[in-house]
Amino acid sequence: MNESFIAFLWFNRFFFEQQVTLMGESVQIISAGIPNKDSGADVFNAKIRIGDRLWAGNVEFHVKASDWHRHNHDNNPSFDKLILHVVLVGDEQIIRSDGTPLPTIILRYPAWMLENYKRLIDDPGMSCLGNPAKSDTISLHLWLDRLATERIEEKTGVIKQVLHSTDNNWEETFYILLCRAFGFNTNSDAMQALAQSIPLTAILHHRDNPEQIEALFLGQAGFLDNIEEPDPTESVWIREYAFLRKKFSLKPYSGPEFRLLRMRPQGFPSMRIAQFAMLLHSNNHLFRQVIENPSLQNLYKIFNCSASGYWQNHYLPHHIAPHHSCRLTRSCIDIITINTVVPFLFHYGRERSNETMQYEAIDLLRSIPAERNSIITRFSDAGIEIQNAYDTQALIHLYKHYCSQKNCLKCYFGKISLSSESKE
Repeated sequence: MNESFIAFLWFNRFFFEQQVTLMGESVQIISAGIPNKDSGADVFNAKIRIGDRLWAGNVEFHVKASDWHRHNHDNNPSFDKLILHVVLVGDEQIIRSDGTPLPTIILRYPAWMLENYKRLIDDPGMSCLGNPAKSDTISLHLWLDRLATERIEEKTGVIKQVLHSTDNNWEETFYILLCRAFGFNTNSDAMQALAQSIPLTAILHHRDNPEQIEALFLGQAGFLDNIEEPDPTESVWIREYAFLRKKFSLKPYSGPEFRLLRMRPQGFPSMRIAQFAMLLHSNNHLFRQVIENPSLQNLYKIFNCSASGYWQNHYLPHHIAPHHSCRLTRSCIDIITINTVVPFLFHYGRERSNETMQYEAIDLLRSIPAERNSIITRFSDAGIEIQNAYDTQALIHLYKHYCSQKNCLKCYFGKISLSSESKE
């Protein structure tokens, strides 16, 4: 047990109405108050009747009453102002610094709730997704809405960081984050560092020449180093990169190493760089195109790019491969949209006080087909209805931040499972 369990019982009022202090006074919890996520008391503005007197103020939780000393509350004068101390084990009566006893209750609750809690926390699977969790459709959808929003908010973190590094240049930030998206998780950090080593102004000056854009990215990434006897295309890249590197005073790339191990050749960073280069070449004012029309069909049109002809029989420079498609697939476009376009659009709209744009970001996520992975399969097998990427993003966030971290007491499914009395 921990204080999170006490907080769960307290704020959901999963306790018996009749409570008594260690000193024998009757206690009635009229209002549970407001949870405090910062330092200080665990609860603000609770209303408690102790004996015949009504109190309004703060409340503190501890598993054992003696934890008061372990947390050094006896050395903090602000804790003298508490109106109630809530514990599970009353091993000590706490005395305030003025010598008066702090009203303390051993929170009384149904014994079966503790058994549910232990079973929930110790469960290596996800049994909480059973039938009881499906009983309230409205609450379930509200919970998924919150999770999806948390997921988007989490992804805006990197946007804020890059935006700060570009002195709030939205177009430059979008360019960097889009390049990051072409790293598809494995090489995302490396692709971001690559874009940050090549100013957008350099790209815009040479956007009409795809070979020069390819040369800039491939050269900076190190894929043109040590090529012996280059073919005609590779010779152009090497020559152009040497010229452009000097022209724009480019510093050598010093980001994370590009990874190729355990990757399908279609996902090699050299192939993704070539696709990204063609995207930049094929679309003038890319940032404006996406912001002004963020429909999925328009994004499919914009991102429907193929690397240059060289890549039809190469995955790496100077390495011949069987003929293959080098076009960005629709599923890849979906991933880029989910991970970059949606959070960027949402954050841009918020910073511009444009609620319509924020709603467009949410609608865009709902228009994308549901993702397929092992996490989603677990929820689907449990009977959770999944319609689109909005649902899958919510469930991925649920799994990563609640299920895998055992934050069951903060989860809708955990709450239902914990508060359902066994009929056996």
